[in-house]
Amino acid sequence: MLKKYFALIITTLMLFTIGHAQTGSGGIKGKVLDQETGEALPFVNVVVEQNGRQVSGASTDFDGKFFIKPLSAGTYDIKVKFVGYAPLQQSGVVVNSDKITFTDMSMKSSAFEMDVYEVVSYKVPLISKDNTSSGATIGGEDMDKMATRSVAGIAQQVGGVVASDNGDASLNFRGARSDANYYFIDGIKVRASANSLPQAAIEQVSVTTGGIPAQYGDVTGGIISITTKGAASTYGGSIEYVSSGFRNKNTGKVSGFDSYAYNLVEFSAYGPILWKKDSANKKESPILGFFLSGNFNYVADPRPSHIGYWKVKDDVRNNLIDQPLRYNPSGDGTVHQGEFLRMNDLENVRTKPNAQQYSSSIQGKFDINTSKNTNLTVGGNLTYNNNKGVGANSFYGDGTGTGSLYPKALMNWNNNPRRVSYDSRGFVRFTQRFNDGANDAENSSVIKNAFYTVQFDYSNTSRRTFNDVHKDDIWKYGYVGKFQSFENKTYRLETDSVFQRQGWIHQTFEDTLIGFTPSSDNVALANYTSQYYDLFGWKGYDAEGNPVFDAAAASDPNDPTRTNKFLSDRTTMQTNGALFNGDSPREILGMWESPADQYNSNARVNQNQYRLSASGSADIGDHNILIGFEYEQRIDRSYTVSPAASAGGTNGLWALGRLYTNSHITEKDVFNPVIDFIPGFEGAPSYTYPRLNSAPGDYTAEDAQSFFDYNLRDKNSDLAPGGTDGIDFVDFDNIDPDKLSIDYFSADELLNNGNGIVSYFGYDAYGNKTTDNPTIDDFFQSEDDFGNKTRPIGAFRPIYIAGYIQDKFAFDDLVFNVGLRIDRYDANQKVLSDPFVFFPTVKAGEDQALELADGAHPDNIGEDFVVYVDDINQPTGIQGYRDGATWYNKEGVEIANPDVLATSSGIAPLLVNPERTRSEQINSDAFEDYKPQTNFMPRIAFSFPISDEALFFAHYDILTKRPTTGDRLDPTDYLFLESTSGTARRNNPNLQSEKTIDYEAGFQQKLTNSSSIKISTFYREFRDQVQVVRVKQAFPREYTTYGNVDFGTVKGLTFAYDLRRTGNISVRGSYTIQFAEGTGSDATTAASLVNAGFDNLKVTSPLNYDQRHTIQAVIDYRYADGKDYNGPIIAGKQILANTGANLTMLTNSGRPFNGQSESTGNAFTTNVGNAFLDGTINGNNVPWSFKIDARVDKDFSLKIGKEKEKSLDMTVYLQILNVLNSQNILGVYRYTSDPLDDGYLADARWQGDIAAQNDTQSFEELYRIKNAVGSNFNLPRRLRLGLRVAF
Repeated sequence: MLKKYFALIITTLMLFTIGHAQTGSGGIKGKVLDQETGEALPFVNVVVEQNGRQVSGASTDFDGKFFIKPLSAGTYDIKVKFVGYAPLQQSGVVVNSDKITFTDMSMKSSAFEMDVYEVVSYKVPLISKDNTSSGATIGGEDMDKMATRSVAGIAQQVGGVVASDNGDASLNFRGARSDANYYFIDGIKVRASANSLPQAAIEQVSVTTGGIPAQYGDVTGGIISITTKGAASTYGGSIEYVSSGFRNKNTGKVSGFDSYAYNLVEFSAYGPILWKKDSANKKESPILGFFLSGNFNYVADPRPSHIGYWKVKDDVRNNLIDQPLRYNPSGDGTVHQGEFLRMNDLENVRTKPNAQQYSSSIQGKFDINTSKNTNLTVGGNLTYNNNKGVGANSFYGDGTGTGSLYPKALMNWNNNPRRVSYDSRGFVRFTQRFNDGANDAENSSVIKNAFYTVQFDYSNTSRRTFNDVHKDDIWKYGYVGKFQSFENKTYRLETDSVFQRQGWIHQTFEDTLIGFTPSSDNVALANYTSQYYDLFGWKGYDAEGNPVFDAAAASDPNDPTRTNKFLSDRTTMQTNGALFNGDSPREILGMWESPADQYNSNARVNQNQYRLSASGSADIGDHNILIGFEYEQRIDRSYTVSPAASAGGTNGLWALGRLYTNSHITEKDVFNPVIDFIPGFEGAPSYTYPRLNSAPGDYTAEDAQSFFDYNLRDKNSDLAPGGTDGIDFVDFDNIDPDKLSIDYFSADELLNNGNGIVSYFGYDAYGNKTTDNPTIDDFFQSEDDFGNKTRPIGAFRPIYIAGYIQDKFAFDDLVFNVGLRIDRYDANQKVLSDPFVFFPTVKAGEDQALELADGAHPDNIGEDFVVYVDDINQPTGIQGYRDGATWYNKEGVEIANPDVLATSSGIAPLLVNPERTRSEQINSDAFEDYKPQTNFMPRIAFSFPISDEALFFAHYDILTKRPTTGDRLDPTDYLFLESTSGTARRNNPNLQSEKTIDYEAGFQQKLTNSSSIKISTFYREFRDQVQVVRVKQAFPREYTTYGNVDFGTVKGLTFAYDLRRTGNISVRGSYTIQFAEGTGSDATTAASLVNAGFDNLKVTSPLNYDQRHTIQAVIDYRYADGKDYNGPIIAGKQILANTGANLTMLTNSGRPFNGQSESTGNAFTTNVGNAFLDGTINGNNVPWSFKIDARVDKDFSLKIGKEKEKSLDMTVYLQILNVLNSQNILGVYRYTSDPLDDGYLADARWQGDIAAQNDTQSFEELYRIKNAVGSNFNLPRRLRLGLRVAF
């Protein structure tokens, strides 16, 4: 007995020390019985095989019971063999993620020893005994026959999962936000979706909507767990080709079933590599096997539109590029030719121009049976995506988002950006089992089925987005050409201010002419300026390089004081349509991008995830104890540079370079005049002043000379013969861009007081990956050799650690799953010590505060409370106090609005150093270490049969998730607090975890031997969700950030029906009604309220994805062959043998939206007017939606080889997405509730603005087509023909 307990203690300790379950694994539990007597058979050898390869085994105990685990989700064969009985094989046993499969086997007695197994097929039970979690599981073979190929499409067929048919993979599980879910692939936590995974690689997809086991954490929505296929004992594979048509690369025209040119090639291969052999050198079982799959996909338009896309005809666009400007018919200067386009200049096309997408993915896995009780699995995936027309918003967006590319669609599609991404994942998993096959009395009575699993996995996402022409040549972004300045000096007859001498005194250095030579790097941009110059008299240069121009055309008769004003005054030239280097053309009518507008961003993102997980499990009596842990370290980096200006703007690299060049020699050296007599300035001498060098001597960071100017002169001596300390005027816009470099700037120059050209973390200001981990002190203090602040910002390195214990125990058919998960999240960064005051403060218990309080504060004021006074510099009295975010007046009475404590000059905290009051004076003493969060999450679930035909189940879960929005420290948010917009959103690195409390109870009833119903009701509470907040009366300035302030509830009921194949048909369907309400649908819902000053308004209302009614159905109708065929026969042929059709139907009520009392010009990139709410928040709904997807297929088998001994299994199919071409409305304009008209053109308030346009008809027509946004509708019908060959 002592020996047994000692074994129990040692095993338990071992589990704690190694203590992540093999995520996605399950087990098979059952009995082996004598078929005639029903008696249990002990010590029967049980072997589990997958694809002919033994993966595990055991022996039955005294009661004939066996329990084999861990088994990856998938399909298995169970073989049992026992002396005196005929061998038996049960094939097609399905193991689901995190569930027990129950199956009993009855053996026939036999007087002969037999080697041939009797094969019986496993039937998935209508009612699973282990029903402790909610959701659905789809096997790879079932997926092959379904109308959808995507994992997200599979998940959408589960009751309670809501998705919008808009082309993205966003899912809402039972009212949770879309960022509350996680994908797992072979136990690897995937930060992106898994829709690019080859379908041929998928063994099983498990979707969990509730009752999430303890081994899953960091999730408050749902889980999608994907298990990929493994090796086999025989060689095989498949190849598949799917196409909807072909696109002519030269003309862009598409020929085929639809207009979108979808093409997919997919393959798989598997088999053994190394075999275990017996003494006769005969192969017994594979030791090493492989599975490999991959695909390549091309599609001309990933997000097609029901209403097509309007674009300018090619010849018209070419004319707009060649001749972009014309004289303004109603004023001075020029206007764009695009303002006069009419409908006959446009065409509506079905395929979005220049939006093609290429992607490829390869998935591999090696299974190594290292011994009888151990195995090693190594696998990974690499995905490559290459997209055009993809901005920060998915695809083209609606034209109003900051990253939307929709304004390019009409005439600037050629400048769509390119995005290239690589996603790689790899894992190594080792599993060792104990007690395998040993069931003697001493061993089996205490501990059974002990095993442990250790897994290390690594994931990387690397993404680049850039201008497809210039890529990393950032000085070419927005480069127009060379501008040569011809400078003159102006004089005035007056008295010299220094020496008091009368004469012609030098006043300014003034451009009298700016010559222009266009560049071929951006022809469309250069044409703007070329045509402007043509319109105002520019002729070019003569053979000697002298400028030739028409002075009369270049002059402004209304301003005779400025020489050649239209060709010399930069502001006048830009106002009237000329573009200088780095400038971007104005949008046409404020709606559409000019065909010359360049994509102005070069961005890279690099995300790494390292994860170590382990688990141990053992059966102790009827209890399956599982103990595990996981450790995860992320290292995220990002760098973005915006080299040119935004549309109509002037901020960019060229603008900064122009600003900083010559900035130290703009003044005149009035103490050293050159005295001369200049013709034309008669009667007195002239006094000409050289340029004054305001930064003589060696360069330092304190100089008036910019670091950019210093480097420009230092690296390009031909531009400044006088060297870095000279006073040569550098004609910046006449410099070849190849002579320029971004690292000429200092970090502070690039950050530009918060209006930066760059943003970064994990890279330096110049885009170089940091090799160390800089601290917050480094950001504020680190300097280069010249004394310039280098402003390093480290990579984001959060650490997530979790441990859990779970007890799944079954008493006969009653299954309980009780667990506790403990998560510890460390953002591993600095946070503000006090989000209300960025400088050290004097607390209430300190002498200075006590003196101001005449020795005593109110009794309820703690010694560590922050004190607010009447004057920040010379305090004479106390105004109030604050404890965290709780405010008190000077009498100690709690107050809701701290505005009453503010003085006439603002809020005044009692500062340790009152001379530090500006945000640029912030340093590391404003920060402290992030305090790691620890969350305890109990999980309780159970299921028990009421009878053989009915089951009751329920669960209670607490779920938490780390914040995913605005949670990274960005010290520039605070350094430039006062020099940037007050409504700009700043990150909050001190966000806490979001929390969900999840309840569910349900009932499942068998109706017939092939059908059942399931009714489940669920309730969820969302707490501490992230939302935009305003930090009121913060010092030195109020600001907008994120806080854990949102909450919500979801209650619903799902009615599901399951009809297993009966004759030819099988049906799965569900109806879900749910009410999802809360204070915010995502982390930025409250932004407009906060900006309007209603930051304390918290009202629960329907969430944006509150889809009240959802009806889903999957119907599969299929004919068998041979004796099971029951279809039509013509000329003796079973013409529909192995033919089937799969229909996926979805209908749902419309999502809510806010009504609006006034039109606001939604077609404009920047809306006009005020978007006042009409009615209640989300008080309106778009119409119901209905859609059918279908697949029709036929299987063939072809005999090949000389003796026809081999066969090729072929499947030909037609996939039809949105069979009826249903045009469902996904979004509408708030004022009109119409998807195509925002009401602006008919609104009397705007008729004056409309009438003031240069061409009213053109304006109205261009406005209407801008309103016609394809994303307001679902995806149209798409047809694809496929052929799959398996061998």
